[in-house]
Amino acid sequence: MPDVFISFAQPDKDLANKLRALLTAVDLTWYFAPEDLPRSDGDWEENILKDGLKESRYFLPILTRESLHRSWVLFEAGAAAALKLPFLITHVHGIDEKEINFFPHGAKPFHFKLYEKPALKQLILKIGEGRFRSERDRQAFVANVNDVFARQPNVIEEVLCRARRRWVFIAGNHPRVRSKRVISDKFIRLLSAKLIEAGFNISACPQVEPVGKVALETAAKWVASGQRCPLTGCKIDYEIAGLYPLDRELRTGGIHAPDIINRWQDKLLEFRRSYLTDKDWLIVIGGNEGSEEEFDAVRALNAGGKQRIKVCFVTCFGGAAQELSRQFASNKNQLYFDACEGRTDGRRPETLVENILKIMT
Repeated sequence: MPDVFISFAQPDKDLANKLRALLTAVDLTWYFAPEDLPRSDGDWEENILKDGLKESRYFLPILTRESLHRSWVLFEAGAAAALKLPFLITHVHGIDEKEINFFPHGAKPFHFKLYEKPALKQLILKIGEGRFRSERDRQAFVANVNDVFARQPNVIEEVLCRARRRWVFIAGNHPRVRSKRVISDKFIRLLSAKLIEAGFNISACPQVEPVGKVALETAAKWVASGQRCPLTGCKIDYEIAGLYPLDRELRTGGIHAPDIINRWQDKLLEFRRSYLTDKDWLIVIGGNEGSEEEFDAVRALNAGGKQRIKVCFVTCFGGAAQELSRQFASNKNQLYFDACEGRTDGRRPETLVENILKIMT
């Protein structure tokens, strides 16, 4: 009988694998669908129920931006709840309680933060409960867990670092109607470096030279240097995203048929949602229509309260950030923030970056 059924979204397979390795190190057993599900043309749902959930002692979902609303993860959770399987809900950094409450969780679930070492250890000890025939067996298990946490730090850090990853998408551009302030390379480099130091990985569009290109160049240099995040001790990562040339083509390509334009806009919104769905934050610096549409994609993802991607508007440079902030930064959900607090004066880059970090951390 497996001690635990691990439920996860395919993009989180790396984290799931690292957690599985930790369970193996402490002699716990698991059901892991990619390896344990029979390779046949049979009914996957039936196999999950028969070979996985019904045979496991606990149901352990790994909740991330990717998994919270995946239909397959929700199916497994619903089936586990129907079977009255005890839930050990685990989540990564950036997922808050309001989001978890939307997830099917059975009766009296236990919650564990995969990004905190004490919580990770408590999770392992909880999985071990009830499987021992004697107090001596229990003590031997606890001693083994303590030994693994003391002597195999790499196994522990592999889980912690993947669970601590936070992503920010940096959007924006010089506004078409320029404000008194100009977005400087110095400001973007400083902001990107401070975000990395605070534990964020950076995503941006490199073809937007004033913002995305500088942000990704900064992140790429950190990665190339081999440095780790000074806060988390984890490897640094970055991601190329956005669709600036396609976006520009829609506006300047001479397309006038409303049905074609509407269809194109729907496709662009769908793509924007795809590269923003796993992000914890969106920063909008100045910006024009493209930045507005990226914010629209985040609003669509947040609709209904199931997802909580937060937005920091850097309004000092005017543009889309200023207009959007006027409409949304005062909302009661505490998802949208104005880093400049309505000011458009010559605030020093260091002060502005400090204010952004206060909001985001």
